[in-house]
Amino acid sequence: MNTDKEDNTLEVGPDSLEVARELHIPGIFGIVEKLKMNPRTPEPEKLARGFLTYTFNACGYARRLNELFIVQTQGNKVGGFLMCYDRAFLQILINDGEEKHETSILNFIQSLEPKNDFVYGGQVGVDPEARQRGVGRRMIERVLALMRSRHIKHMYAAILHAPVRNDVSIAFSVATGAQNVGEVLNDDGLLWGIYRWSV
Repeated sequence: MNTDKEDNTLEVGPDSLEVARELHIPGIFGIVEKLKMNPRTPEPEKLARGFLTYTFNACGYARRLNELFIVQTQGNKVGGFLMCYDRAFLQILINDGEEKHETSILNFIQSLEPKNDFVYGGQVGVDPEARQRGVGRRMIERVLALMRSRHIKHMYAAILHAPVRNDVSIAFSVATGAQNVGEVLNDDGLLWGIYRWSV
């Protein structure tokens, strides 16, 4: 894939979508800090706007930089991120022990796609200050467009169903075309819904 700025940036009014780079990591991590939540001790304000459960330190996000990791920026500010991987990149993370926290989830998805390439949506986060502006939708559309260009038919994401339900993330996923294709109980006792987008 060509990595020139022209191909990796989609102008959207005064802001843009682009492939995440090292310089975006502090902004990404800042969003993560606002959205992370322990589902066993839920915070009402985070339940009302969506939350992240399995988060990484800044190095963990830098390790996951690839052409399907998209950020929305306005000037120097990161307003949102969508961290995705194709099957090959995901396998590298698995081999390196980077995805042990999601073993059951990934085994289930790989059982649905025994041979075909797919995209895994690891996390999406939008700064609370940038919500209700279509940031998440534009990032999803960008990844789906990249999938079409690479002839990849499906993207999957895991969204928490229990002990608390991430209703905001579920509603967003369904509104952008995802369907629930099953549930997986992970090793830590959290129940995840598996959602699939098709292109």
